[in-house]
Amino acid sequence: MPDRFDGFAFAAADVLRELSTKGGTLDSSGMTSDDAAKALAFALGNFAAVETKEFSPNALAQGFRTQVAETVHHMAQLKSALRSEKLEVAFQPILALGSLQLHHHEMLVRFQPDTSPAELIRFAEKIGMIEEIDLAMCRRAISILRDCDGPKHDLAVNISGKSLDSDQFVGSLLALLAPHAKLAKQLLFEITESTAIQDLPRVERILLALRKNGHRICLDDFGAGASSFAYLQALSVDFVKIDGAFVSRMRDSAKDRAILKAMVALCRDLGVGVIAEMIEHVDQAHALMEMGIGYGQGYLFGRPSAALTAPTDLANRPRLVYGR
Repeated sequence: MPDRFDGFAFAAADVLRELSTKGGTLDSSGMTSDDAAKALAFALGNFAAVETKEFSPNALAQGFRTQVAETVHHMAQLKSALRSEKLEVAFQPILALGSLQLHHHEMLVRFQPDTSPAELIRFAEKIGMIEEIDLAMCRRAISILRDCDGPKHDLAVNISGKSLDSDQFVGSLLALLAPHAKLAKQLLFEITESTAIQDLPRVERILLALRKNGHRICLDDFGAGASSFAYLQALSVDFVKIDGAFVSRMRDSAKDRAILKAMVALCRDLGVGVIAEMIEHVDQAHALMEMGIGYGQGYLFGRPSAALTAPTDLANRPRLVYGR
């Protein structure tokens, strides 16, 4: 019986012969042979991590072929959205808790209607496509801000820590922003922690340059990962967004409430604003404001929508009566 390595080699060679073409394009997906190599490497890594008792070359080839097909399908989805330059987006309002005044909107990518993009975003980070998505969203945000005829809006765009680790991405981002300096105060960047930043001093220099130009910076999902406090120590930011899990659990967990209070106190001492996400109930908003959290986001104030919320529309949101 062949060993596992030989089986993988057989499977990879078999699938590569099927996918590769002389022209360098894979079927009608628009993927190149370089994309095929990425797909194979990604699928092989995933497939190698899966325990299986069947080591026959044919069985491994079939399983690997299924893994590659799923990988190619996801890559084709991303390629199609990026190629059209018409990424679907949704906007969710973020309000000042004390006044219920609109502060800004977070701009969220949507690959499929009414479907969370989280799985595809994680896939894009692993496969090496997240930089293209982040740049496309930045271009879209600039276009929206530039062409808006109504009231001025501030938009927050997510940028992966993995993108910030790329010199090519940073150069492209700065070149994209340079002609639109007048929009800098309206364009915020949320730095996501789903992939750890490798070189914090280098990223700090990048963020300082962005802030010097007028952009505000937010650390997303603060408290969700082991790197959150290291990021807060090393990076100059204007806001942190507390991970929604703390907000969801605070009603029933004294420990989560205590951790929330400690994070808010730390941010207050550092002069960093705090945004709480996933607020769904009025009593949550009351408690968060009493802790000193300045801004809130969640279904209580508005679900992600294809249209920007006008400040006047917020009059219909639940009125929060603070104090006794």
